[in-house]
Amino acid sequence: MLTLLLVPPLVTLGGLCLQSPLYGADAVAMPAPVSVFVPGPMPVPVPVVEPLGGPEVRVAAVGDVIFGRYLKGQKGQPVYCPVGAVPDPFAAVGPMLRRMDVAFANLETPLVQEPAALNIAGTTILFRGDPDRAELLSRAGFNVLSLANNHTTNLGGAGPPRTRRLLEALGLVALGGGATVDQAFDPVLLQANGQRLALLAFTLWSGDLPSVSPEGAVAHVHARDFLRLVPQAVREARRSLRADYVMVSLHWGQEYAPHPTPDQQYQARALIDAGADLVLGHHPHVLQDIERYHGGLIAYSLGNFLFDNPSLSTRRTAIVEAVLKGSGADHRVQSVTLWPVLIGTDNLPRPATGPDYRAQARLLSALAPDADIAPAPGTAGPAPVNNQGGPLAHL
Repeated sequence: MLTLLLVPPLVTLGGLCLQSPLYGADAVAMPAPVSVFVPGPMPVPVPVVEPLGGPEVRVAAVGDVIFGRYLKGQKGQPVYCPVGAVPDPFAAVGPMLRRMDVAFANLETPLVQEPAALNIAGTTILFRGDPDRAELLSRAGFNVLSLANNHTTNLGGAGPPRTRRLLEALGLVALGGGATVDQAFDPVLLQANGQRLALLAFTLWSGDLPSVSPEGAVAHVHARDFLRLVPQAVREARRSLRADYVMVSLHWGQEYAPHPTPDQQYQARALIDAGADLVLGHHPHVLQDIERYHGGLIAYSLGNFLFDNPSLSTRRTAIVEAVLKGSGADHRVQSVTLWPVLIGTDNLPRPATGPDYRAQARLLSALAPDADIAPAPGTAGPAPVNNQGGPLAHL
């Protein structure tokens, strides 16, 4: 059972942002990707408030989800191309997601009506989903969606608040974007199986559009300010919200790079040392390294999930399942299981089978040597989890 808890008014990370150069019109480019995963010196860990060892919390995390994009027609007119235009695009993976306490995705699109006048001149990538697509997310079992990315504002600053209101009306949690800077940056506190889970979301990319407008905002952080501001936000969320666990969503990194940069590894580990338990990355559109560090879990890039990238590397993905439980500093993430998923040429995610499963399993074993790989569908594997999943109840 998941319950959305009200965050006390005094916890306003957005207020912190207004006093600092935390957001801006243009993101600072990350360093060029490297071909190897190189550990570097780590920050000194800070004390964290350890959970009391209550019931476990199962979290499933997936990458980028869109429902359509605009292309230019022969005369330069916008042509809308839907993605996943079937009654249930998540039908093959929904049973897995609905067994989780928390099911997370990066919603890389505004869910808004098409504007009466749409000019895509000079625009290379423009995403949009119809508002009724929100119901598909709920039906699939997703209950936490990040809006902190470089596409939520594709159709203007009203995209984040409208999408957030739409999701919240269905009982889902949206974070990282909203009507104001404060709403975009503020954490969300959930209760799952009696455990308090604080959620934060940030993007290091804002694209060609401002991250803050009179209509709305996304939680954009300049790369140069990351270590100064984001670990402190994690510490504040854990302390002020008395959170048992902290989950951080990051839209960052280089597109299509097979591994994160050393800077990213340093930054992600700094968040674990600041008190985060899960760091979930996205934006590169491919799976990247997944590592366990100081009791936490870092997924540097979750890849795509419902997406129309055609190359095989962008269609190989996974559902990352993490079980949170325990009070020891090195035992907050009890287990990590990766469920191989292949996005078909119809852009729909399905559990990988046959030769595709074997190829996926090899890839995931290389990227995440400390994780378990779930068995192929139809073979013996872990017993089903009997959690309800679905929408959150508001207090």
